[in-house]
Amino acid sequence: EKNSRMMQWESNSVELYPWTHGAISVESSKLIGGDVPKLSIGICLIAVYAAIVLAKFHPTRSRSLLTLAGLASCGLAIGISYGLSTAFGFKINPVINVLPFVLIGIGVDDMFVLVNALEATSRTESVENRIAEALGSAGVSITVTSLTDCFAFLLGTTSSLPALQTFCVFAAIGILADYAMQITFFTGWMVLDTRREHAHKVDCLPCCFKPKPNAQSGCCCITPACAVCAAPEEGRLRSYLRRFYIPVLRLLPVRVAILALFVCWCGLSAWCASNLKQDFDYR
Repeated sequence: EKNSRMMQWESNSVELYPWTHGAISVESSKLIGGDVPKLSIGICLIAVYAAIVLAKFHPTRSRSLLTLAGLASCGLAIGISYGLSTAFGFKINPVINVLPFVLIGIGVDDMFVLVNALEATSRTESVENRIAEALGSAGVSITVTSLTDCFAFLLGTTSSLPALQTFCVFAAIGILADYAMQITFFTGWMVLDTRREHAHKVDCLPCCFKPKPNAQSGCCCITPACAVCAAPEEGRLRSYLRRFYIPVLRLLPVRVAILALFVCWCGLSAWCASNLKQDFDYR
């Protein structure tokens, strides 16, 4: 009866907000869990974007199918991150739900660097020499960036916030796993894809279709000779940067405008950061 009276207590001047030990965790899970579908959509968009970037309107030089291997390596890295971290005794919290998105972004970026380095090699060389040259030029880049990211998250493990500390542990292990998968698992698939290219087999369905002799454009089983659709030898993006972006960037007014915009943006960012306020409402 006493507990019943306490639960039915009302007041016009006092507001009561019940709070328990797990209330913050439950509410945080609800807020972050609502963003999980958005993260899933974002991951799908990254996959489509990667396939478009690696694809070319050429029957043998296109590498859209290689995107699946890159995404698979990212998935393996995510599994390693969760598996090793939980094996070490760290518990999963709601903040870690965004970790797959981070690891896929880093992994796809490393994939682009490796593939671009491979594309820069001469197609007259052997597969072994092309892969060795690609790893020699791009391996240093992804090694430095991966170690830098990992070290940054290791510093985050010293945080006094348990959730942030655990997230940084998961992220550091995931980045190292992502790097290991890129230079082993994904590189192996790069070798197979380069052999497919040297054997003049199409990208999407190499076992089912064979391009026409001397075909310079097309994709998969459709290999028409279309000079308008065919991409330049160096790629559309690199060709656009060389012909349009770099000449405009060299103009003095453009350089002055960019520096002025950068200074103004830094000042605005510093002012906005100084106005940040900590306001955690338990309600």
